[in-house]
Amino acid sequence: MPVFDHLAKITSCCTFNGYLADYLKTGGTEDGIIREAFTQIAKDEPDIRICAGLSCAVSKVTVSNMKYSDITRVSPYPVVVPYILYLRSRGLQRALVILPEEPYCGLYAKGLFYCLTEQGSLFEEDRNELATITAGRVRSILFAVENLFLLKASVLQRRLDTRSFTDYDLLLRDAVNASRYLCKMVQESRQNGEKPDMADAVRRWYYLKKLVYVQYLMNKEVLEHVHNGDRKEQRKQARQYSERICTLPYTK
Repeated sequence: MPVFDHLAKITSCCTFNGYLADYLKTGGTEDGIIREAFTQIAKDEPDIRICAGLSCAVSKVTVSNMKYSDITRVSPYPVVVPYILYLRSRGLQRALVILPEEPYCGLYAKGLFYCLTEQGSLFEEDRNELATITAGRVRSILFAVENLFLLKASVLQRRLDTRSFTDYDLLLRDAVNASRYLCKMVQESRQNGEKPDMADAVRRWYYLKKLVYVQYLMNKEVLEHVHNGDRKEQRKQARQYSERICTLPYTK
């Protein structure tokens, strides 16, 4: 099902689904950058809609492949999508996932994209109509919306990705650093007598693992020149890389 039609049918597992202008009237987001961008977008595209706070299930097959079952212990719908703008124009349908700005958010955004579009996921059939971006600047969000119908979603996504990583080695390094940073934040929270949001931490570790795993597995050049066309060996190496992501046990 095309992505606009798909999103328009969602009536549960989200906090709001309707016109962006109506969402802003309810108070919408507290993020200043996102709110400013949304206000401008609603003026430019009055027909644009938003699905906010959408919760999705994960594919148990891919969870097994990555050997990270903690994500299934969080909730039946552990993947949370803050904002999805979606629009129908010129006979085409497009959607843009937006994540608030935070350390390493570009990596989380790409990992989330893979979660949403992998085999067996909610938007498996919509991967060519969907892109993800982080809310670093108002102009970046406006650029993405302006180009949703001017560029193929895959081309737009590649342009957005270059702001966060350029090659796999750097991606892996940053993903490992992001996971360590997250572990540190959780541990410091516990030491200060606070109760960390472990469900959110597990979710972010899962995004990082998904990113590291899928990004390597999709590299056809690596398949041919490193693994001599052996897909099984490439998958094995992808899993080993994903295991470098540092985590803390959810049950503890």
